[in-house]
Amino acid sequence: MRRISLSMSVTIFICLLFFLSSINAFSQPPKPRKAGTTTTIITPELNMTIPAQRVRFSPNGEILAIQPPFFRDADFGLVIVYFKSIFGENAQLNEQHLRENVKLFANTNLGHFDFTPDGQLIAAVPYTGRHTADKIEFWNVYSRKLSDTITPNQQYSISGPLFTPNGNMFAYVSKSSPNSKTSDNIELRDTITLEHLRKLKYPSGGTNYKRIGTFALTPNGRQVLAAAVSSDKPVKSNATIDEVWDHIKSDTIELWDTSIGDHMRTLKIPTQREEYGRVKSLVFIDDEILVGHINYFKKREHGSQYKVVLWSPQTGKHLKTLTQAGKRLETMAISPDGRFIATTLHGKTTSKFASTEHIIHGPMNVILLWESYTGALVRTLHSPAGEVSSVVFSPNGLALAAVGGIDEIPIWNPHTGKLLTTLKHDIELNQKGGNSELKIVDVAFSLNNQIVVGAVETHTLIWILPEDIFSTI
Repeated sequence: MRRISLSMSVTIFICLLFFLSSINAFSQPPKPRKAGTTTTIITPELNMTIPAQRVRFSPNGEILAIQPPFFRDADFGLVIVYFKSIFGENAQLNEQHLRENVKLFANTNLGHFDFTPDGQLIAAVPYTGRHTADKIEFWNVYSRKLSDTITPNQQYSISGPLFTPNGNMFAYVSKSSPNSKTSDNIELRDTITLEHLRKLKYPSGGTNYKRIGTFALTPNGRQVLAAAVSSDKPVKSNATIDEVWDHIKSDTIELWDTSIGDHMRTLKIPTQREEYGRVKSLVFIDDEILVGHINYFKKREHGSQYKVVLWSPQTGKHLKTLTQAGKRLETMAISPDGRFIATTLHGKTTSKFASTEHIIHGPMNVILLWESYTGALVRTLHSPAGEVSSVVFSPNGLALAAVGGIDEIPIWNPHTGKLLTTLKHDIELNQKGGNSELKIVDVAFSLNNQIVVGAVETHTLIWILPEDIFSTI
């Protein structure tokens, strides 16, 4: 992740303090939109000078967490917005309740964070120095106090945590130092007592040390955990390039039954000759399909190709590989009902550096919608806002928002491909310190699907959708 200069960090800090000390840090809201209004462009209802790189709602929809851009020159945590108190049940802004319901949450760099399923706690792994810390902190979102901390006995760092859907336990990866001769471990703990429950066992056989990347849990039914495991053979320090390539292997995806801790099966990434794959992310669709976002590399060649691979977790069978010739499926998102897989595209472009032209992959304005149960490409969407870096589905699955535009967020109906509306902001470019772009970097929908929150590096923006936006679908 890129570093941000000290001057930039001071600017962000001043912006943050300014908002928290002044209720005037938002634009005047427009008149409420009534049912039957035809709106093509919607301007923000609220424009807050809170720097943001990530925005997330709690599972109960009452809390909005805003994570500022991460940098190491200063300590910042989350900003918590008690959303229900500000907007109420009818998605109408209550200005009088704004000031007392926006709070600075924690004054440390919280790297990964997630809400517990009941929305009462935030579990976070704080950043310290060059890697994530070796502890998990649990913060009460209403008292904003640190309630518990666990520090597993491991040499290096922690990734996670990830909660089971019923909230009774959580999983995390206890990582070894990259140079150590011990494998990473997946640990399970009780959410209420934090008691250590079990360590997941690797399949027998093999002498290489295991390194765990991303991992995922089934959303319902049998509690299965899938993890990407790398076990490249160690190479000697004076190895040749060919010897290094020969020792590189594809990741495997290991499945465990979390209720007893036993290993179930190993899934292999489908590859061609002289090719290997690294897992970027994993997502379960119900208990029937495991979706892997895979970065493919050709040995002894530069560049890579992102594809989406589908497996059956019950049988381990490879079902389908989603790909586009000459293009990279750069990011993916799964609709809440599991019907659609949305992917963004990167295509080849020419970049000139030091008088030499280089072929690189760059973002395009294209979104591909795939039917997850068949793997068929059902729809292609073109963003009028330009480049698309990622996409976000609404909780009801009836809206799909494109992230990455400079000042616009197009929203489609993924079932028909109809462009429902475009959210637009008019932040002055000179507020970015002379930079010519203020891109939308993240988007979140409220639980009732009526409110959209957008993250810009210097602002957090809130739009209210028309009451009838889904009525014509």
